[in-house]
Amino acid sequence: MAITGTFRYMTTRMSGVPPTATCASAPWRLHVRGRTGVPSGLSAPVDLLSLRARCTQSADPASVTTEAPLLAFGPRWHNVTGIHVGQREALIDLELASRFAGDLAAFPLHPALLDLGLAGAQAIVPWLDRRNQLLVPLSIGTLKVNGPLEARVASRVRYREDLSTPGDVAVFDVALCDLAGRVLVEAGEFHMLAMRDRARLT
Repeated sequence: MAITGTFRYMTTRMSGVPPTATCASAPWRLHVRGRTGVPSGLSAPVDLLSLRARCTQSADPASVTTEAPLLAFGPRWHNVTGIHVGQREALIDLELASRFAGDLAAFPLHPALLDLGLAGAQAIVPWLDRRNQLLVPLSIGTLKVNGPLEARVASRVRYREDLSTPGDVAVFDVALCDLAGRVLVEAGEFHMLAMRDRARLT
C-alpha cells in the first residue's frame, strides 16, 4: 500500500534545561516540513560518459571538505575523489572509505555521501567567493529516492541560473547515480544559502 502524507520535524527544550530534557510547555522549533508520497516511475538514467566528456575542467575535492571555509568535516566526509566541471554542470565522484562500508546497512541514504553529492559542486556557481563564502543547505523542492546509495556513486549537478539569486542563493538539480548511471537519489530545486559569517551557522 502506498504511504502518502505530510510530516514535520520539530524539537523543543526549556532555557537552562539540559538538551536531553524536554517539556510539553516549552516552545517548539520547526526544522523541516514537507509531503511524502510514492514516485510515479524511475528517474531517467544519466549518461555518465557523455557528462564526463563535457566536464573537462577539474576542481580540488579539498575545496568542499578539508579546505572548506567555516566548517570542519569528520572522516566519513572525506569521500570526494574527483570534481569535474563543465558549463553550469558538474560530475562528482564519491567513494566511502572501506572502513565505513558497514554504515550502508544502517544508513541507506548515507549522510556523508548525500551531503557532498548534493553540495559538492560549488565550483560551478559563477558568483561564489569560494575562499570566503560557503554554500549551506536551505531547502529542497523535491527529493526522489529510487534506491539505496552505494559505496561508490557519481553525482550529476546542474546549476539553475534561472532560479538562483547571485550573491545570496544558489539552486541546483542533482542526481546521485550508481556507476552505470542508474539514478538512486534525485533532488530538484536544491537551494543553498551563501554564508560569510561563522556565527550564522550556529
